[in-house]
This record gives sequence, structure tokens and C-alpha cells, in this order.
Amino acid sequence: MTKPIVEGETQKPGPDGASKYTPEFIAQLVGKLRDYTNSVSYPIWAEFCYKNRITRGLRKHLTDQSPELLDAYEEMMAKQEGFLHRAGVSGKTNSGFVKFILINNHKKDDGAGYRDKTDHELSGPGGAPLAPPQIIFEDVKEKDAPQ
Repeated sequence: MTKPIVEGETQKPGPDGASKYTPEFIAQLVGKLRDYTNSVSYPIWAEFCYKNRITRGLRKHLTDQSPELLDAYEEMMAKQEGFLHRAGVSGKTNSGFVKFILINNHKKDDGAGYRDKTDHELSGPGGAPLAPPQIIFEDVKEKDAPQ
């Protein structure tokens, strides 16, 4: 896995050196994310990361450190979700792709969100579990047995 690259920084985060993800760096990132979200009609996290030379996987680590960055990220995702809803009902876009993005990128921590799965539960009388089928073999007489 490649390490995040930040322009002008040479230190490695973690045990190999002081972390470059200081509160000041994160505060700058919050501002950049809000500016980016407001400047495009359809914000994409991967594009933001590319433009700011950080890896996409860094989000969880940084949002755990900064509630402000988490808020900015959630605002960006809410804008994206709204855009997808409008695009999906307009008929001017591929509804299958809209559905795919909503299902895969807009999951909620509480289990709410979009799914492409229906749960089915079968039960017997009164909600009891279904009994396994009973298979009864009759005695086969020798004369009826295949030769």
C-alpha cells in the first residue's frame, strides 16, 4: 500500500516519525473539503483525495481525530446523495448506476441506508419452525427391484 503523500512533507506518520497529520493539517483539510464540496455539483471523495494528495483510506483515521472533518465529510456525502436522488428520478441518467452508488457508498452506521436485499422468513403454523420433510421408503420387493 502506498503511503499518503502531502506536498512539502517528508515525515512518515506513526512509529517512524512524527505524524504529519497534525491538528493544523486537519483543519486545513476541513476547509479544503468544504471548499471542494461547494465548488462542484457532484463531490467525489476519491477526487478530493487525489487533488489533495492523500489516500482515500485515510478518512477513517482522520475523522476519528477530528469531528469537524467528519462533519465536512458527511456534508459532502449528503450533497452527493441529494444529487443522486435528483439524477435518479429525472430519467436523464443510468438508474442502475445511481442505485449501485447509493447502495455501496451511502451505508449508514446504524444499519439504515440502501439495500439490494430482501429478507424472507418462513415459519410453520403459529410461527413455529418448519418441520423437515419426512421421506418414507416402502419396502421394495425383490420382484420389483431392477435387474
